Amino acid sequence: MRRVLILLAILALALPASALAATPAALNDADGTLAIKNGTATQIVIRGTGAIVGHFDYGRMWFSDPNLEDGTGPLVKGADDVTYISDTKTYFEGFDVKFRSIGGRYRIVLRDVSGLSLSAVGSGRVWLGGLGGGPDGSFSLDGAPFHSLPDKYTGPFSFGL
Repeated sequence: MRRVLILLAILALALPASALAATPAALNDADGTLAIKNGTATQIVIRGTGAIVGHFDYGRMWFSDPNLEDGTGPLVKGADDVTYISDTKTYFEGFDVKFRSIGGRYRIVLRDVSGLSLSAVGSGRVWLGGLGGGPDGSFSLDGAPFHSLPDKYTGPFSFGL
């Protein structure tokens, strides 16, 4: 009985360590970050690899997942209008829309969006176009201080590259 308990204790300590070792991509030193707070924009384009989570009060979003085998793909809630353009591209529009994609590559185009908050971890490029002429939210790359969204469509800005 004592041997069984010792074996179980060793297994209990070894399993969490082996689980972390099995997912090295989850802890990559080269990963960067993109954050947008309370964004209001005419257009934002994000091309990235990794994870992205976001929400907007209102807007239109085209979400492309070029490889359906390398992550979760887009998981979206709250969209009033959903159109499947192809196997890899979907259009979403609505109020109080939440979205995420974990792992793999993605391309997101956001247009006429308000109340946008998002966080991305991994690597990629972003093009930003605020409304101009007033507060239109802020963004941060790789943990740097937040800056106002550019008044004119500008980019690319890199994160994690």
